[in-house]
Amino acid sequence: MAVPFHGFLEGSREPFRRLYRLRDSWEALIRLLTVLVLADCASIIPPITGLTIQENEADSARPCKRKDLLTDRLAPRIGIIASGLDRGRQLRTPLKVSSFIPQTIAPELRRLNRVRNGFSHESAKSDSQAEQIIEEAYPLLREVLLDLSELEEIQRVRVRKLIPGTPPKVEAEHLFGHAQSQRIRETEISTAAASVVVSASSVGHLDRVFAVVGERLLDLSPFYYAYDDDTGHRTKVAFFKHRKENRWTMEIVGDSTTIQEDAPPHDLLMSRFDSLVLRDETV
Repeated sequence: MAVPFHGFLEGSREPFRRLYRLRDSWEALIRLLTVLVLADCASIIPPITGLTIQENEADSARPCKRKDLLTDRLAPRIGIIASGLDRGRQLRTPLKVSSFIPQTIAPELRRLNRVRNGFSHESAKSDSQAEQIIEEAYPLLREVLLDLSELEEIQRVRVRKLIPGTPPKVEAEHLFGHAQSQRIRETEISTAAASVVVSASSVGHLDRVFAVVGERLLDLSPFYYAYDDDTGHRTKVAFFKHRKENRWTMEIVGDSTTIQEDAPPHDLLMSRFDSLVLRDETV
């Protein structure tokens, strides 16, 4: 999220560019929150099941299906965020991420999504209209970011190497900020977190991305991956966009480019979320 948001704050002042960077910022935020909630639900034993989706305040909640995890639409993702946090409380097994994501965030995200839908479907027709949308949307996003300020404590890392010992350590690259430069250091982890690393192998040239929440390590694949660029000196982060016709499409953070891969290896990783949702055999 920091990459497009920095572009919005410090980049070109051309209204349309700023508008789309602002949109990319809150879309990235919604995607990240969704994956954190799903990964947390799946990591608990037994997993938190029975997720539902309420796409807006007027809709009744419906069961979440596997196809909802594979769509590019944001409304189902916001529903997943709210449902996962709520189910954890209902089952008296609150998610670790619930300490950083308030339950009240869903209505605010829906407000942002309505603004986003308005200009994405109709498109701004002039600089003045783009500036007007920015004036409406930016204060909403700023409020959401203030509500989520503690989210900064959740580290996102790419594990380079597991270092055995007591306690175990990892050589980890920390993925944060807008600079996109490599920041690698050794970090102590729990034995349980080490077992997650051991079982999480790369998918081709794509390395898994994890979130460090206290002593828990949440595997964010297949929604997020990291890999070296052609020089080997910079790290690219790829996030899931959608799955169509047996192809897995991911967007590269900061590049506005996409890569496509055969879906089966990523579908295999997605299967760990099957217990959380209804299986849809058509997907």
